[in-house]
Amino acid sequence: MWCIFLVLLITPFVIPSIVLGEKVDKDLTEKNPLDLEFTYQGEKIDFNMGMFYFKTGVQGEYNVEIWYEIPNKNLQFKASEDKNFKNKLVTKLILSINAFSQGEKIENRSQLWSVAFAIDDENEAKEPDKTVMGNLNFTLKAGTYVVKLGVTDAISQKIGIEKIKFVIPEFDESKIQFSSFKYVDKVEEPLEKGSEDDIYYVKDVEKRIFPNIQNKFKTESEFNVFYEIYNLKVDSMDKPDFVITYYFNRIEKPEKEDEPVKIHKVYKKTITCPKDSQGSISRQIYMFKLFKEIEHPKTKEMKPLFIPGSYEMIVDIVDRNRSEDDQEKGIKSSFIIEE
Repeated sequence: MWCIFLVLLITPFVIPSIVLGEKVDKDLTEKNPLDLEFTYQGEKIDFNMGMFYFKTGVQGEYNVEIWYEIPNKNLQFKASEDKNFKNKLVTKLILSINAFSQGEKIENRSQLWSVAFAIDDENEAKEPDKTVMGNLNFTLKAGTYVVKLGVTDAISQKIGIEKIKFVIPEFDESKIQFSSFKYVDKVEEPLEKGSEDDIYYVKDVEKRIFPNIQNKFKTESEFNVFYEIYNLKVDSMDKPDFVITYYFNRIEKPEKEDEPVKIHKVYKKTITCPKDSQGSISRQIYMFKLFKEIEHPKTKEMKPLFIPGSYEMIVDIVDRNRSEDDQEKGIKSSFIIEE
């Protein structure tokens, strides 16, 4: 796990950025997929959307990342004519996004553009776990939003439309605050070159962070989560002093509606961050292997700690530079473990 502390925050992007595979210039002559929402009768493209928000360096503003993930099997690919992508297959997508705040459309957030993605061969397109992923970035203030994304496969002419609703809370700058929790499939070292165009590269931690927008993990995979903590108290040397405790509970839904939900305590981990850290902002990457075993107290058999099901992660912060009643505890987030 990394404990990284920074005083300045990333400069927000205000233009949607999709940099993956073969880039295509914006083409406003393409048909807007959102215009076809109520008239399209053909086969639809199913895809997933996810959202994460982080504070910017401007008070009251947040950098909002909207991620989308489309299974390759839902798209059509053809041989690339670009010499830079020789022997690869590409698909061209026409994307349009509309953002609404409190029911009112934010006009300057509605755009239409196109982009292409490259894959190695037909086998990659058929594999069920292979996906096309991209993101869009907005600078927004606290509030309730609905973002609608339209996608057209320019080769097959199939379209798909999904929307996501989210709330960005109004931060109290006198208290400890959190960004959203960004579940992660994997964390990698940065590319040797081209990191500025890498949508997975997070400059402030110098890592490539691949988001898990469905919040789903396999029983034998690695659990990763990335988030930011704000407004930590610092001493006269600009040093924070705090402890993070993670609690993981499995949530068992009742068979009958009138029965209570059962909460099974699964795992707990407490981490003290390094004494040589500085600044009032901390960026955290917490990871561990989900495949852990424990000994049954009676049978002495070794059984897996995490089994398939629904889980909640609870995070407590104890800032030793704050008073006992000025802490932040019980921050919750949910995820799923599959076989």
